[in-house]
Amino acid sequence: MNSEAYISLGFAYGRKGDFEKAIEYYKKSIEIFPNSASAYFHMGYEYYIHNCFDKSIESYLNAIEIDSDYISAYFNLGLLYDKIGLKEKSEEYLKKAARLGSEKAQYILKEGKISW
Repeated sequence: MNSEAYISLGFAYGRKGDFEKAIEYYKKSIEIFPNSASAYFHMGYEYYIHNCFDKSIESYLNAIEIDSDYISAYFNLGLLYDKIGLKEKSEEYLKKAARLGSEKAQYILKEGKISW
């Protein structure tokens, strides 16, 4: 099986609510292809929705380290940092996402607030 297949399985298990299986498949994807920004991104999202914020941040930062133009990783980091009260970090990552073309980040920065 290739990396994308494991990512797809991770996504499917995540949608079913099976956090452990989802993470397992994202990790398998990374084992096969350690430079998979997509696997790190999706794993970061899975950690985020299960309130594992430190692991989510680590995963998103890994995605960005691999792909410095990964708009969604910057955007999600901006939202996550806001959620945990790190407003300056939030703004930093939202600005990076906006510079890369994220209209959502541009809107949030313009409006000055994130709606939860």
